[in-house]
Amino acid sequence: VSGIFAVPGMEGMPMELYRSRVAGQVQNFDSSAYFDAAQAERLDRHAQFGLVAAREAVTDAGLRMDREAPHRGGVIVGAGMGAMTMGERELTRLFLERKPNRVPPGFIPAITLNSASGLIAVAHGAKGPNLTISTACSSGAHAIGHAFTLIRTEQADAVVVVGADASLTPLAFAGFCSLRALSTKYNDDPPRASRPFDRGRDGFVMGEGAAALILEALPRAEA
Repeated sequence: VSGIFAVPGMEGMPMELYRSRVAGQVQNFDSSAYFDAAQAERLDRHAQFGLVAAREAVTDAGLRMDREAPHRGGVIVGAGMGAMTMGERELTRLFLERKPNRVPPGFIPAITLNSASGLIAVAHGAKGPNLTISTACSSGAHAIGHAFTLIRTEQADAVVVVGADASLTPLAFAGFCSLRALSTKYNDDPPRASRPFDRGRDGFVMGEGAAALILEALPRAEA
């Protein structure tokens, strides 16, 4: 089942003004199932995705860094754009309301690119290497590679590796449209739009979401 849909709209912005009008949006994500209202308000959408994916992976692996050797457990996050959702929201609010004193005190910690890796580390008691890698579309792959290096060089025994992004925002989406990097041929047939190896491809399709892997040294995994 394709996860590519026609974008219904972005913060009231008419989609007919965009060259591309399809994207891979996460459907029916209910933040209240994972965070209380105050916590969700302080977290960018990509950080919410990353925290949920990391929690599922850690649980599936039976990993308890806080009870084992916390300084031997690391977190590496790959994020191409970071906290675009919160950044655009607060920038718009600032210029509309003209109240710079109302910018939330947690705004800067929330939009720094390493916010998700810090939040994941705190959530799971990982006190070892903690990094965010941002290399555009290869961010997640580089995060896996760096985690592998940390284990091979014995800087860590286990690493939570997360790729997370949520940049389907009015400005970011417009920017990619201006690059003429996005598919426009299949606006009326979204499931066919993402076709990277097809001779008739006409661009890529933006998406959002998160994935997480647990990398462990072989002796640890076997044990």
